[in-house]
Amino acid sequence: SDLDRLLSGVMSGWAKEGAGEPADAMAAIDKLQGPDWFGLFKSFHRALIADAAGMSEKADQIYAATLQDTAAGGAAPETWMRNAQAYASFLARKGDKAKALSVLDQAEAFAPGKLEITTLREEIN
Repeated sequence: SDLDRLLSGVMSGWAKEGAGEPADAMAAIDKLQGPDWFGLFKSFHRALIADAAGMSEKADQIYAATLQDTAAGGAAPETWMRNAQAYASFLARKGDKAKALSVLDQAEAFAPGKLEITTLREEIN
């Protein structure tokens, strides 16, 4: 099934990251073929892998692009929100508190009243 292919591909990518091969991990995930809704999951995991591997510039680019894909977020809102949280945390770790809070503003506009966003905002402030 599509879901099995997605899960298997994402897990394979994370295994490559665990083996110290982040570029191969991201490439493996990027190559996954499937329905349009695969895109959000692929980009989210590519951003996480880049972040985990210390590829800050790449992680920033992918997190930001994923955040802008609100249409895909409509199909998988929890994954879109997890990307927003991960991106805000990433930015805060890098010292860009203002941008991190701006990302949380976008998340709040997308899905108002989420406790996780309020909690993360308090941690960043």
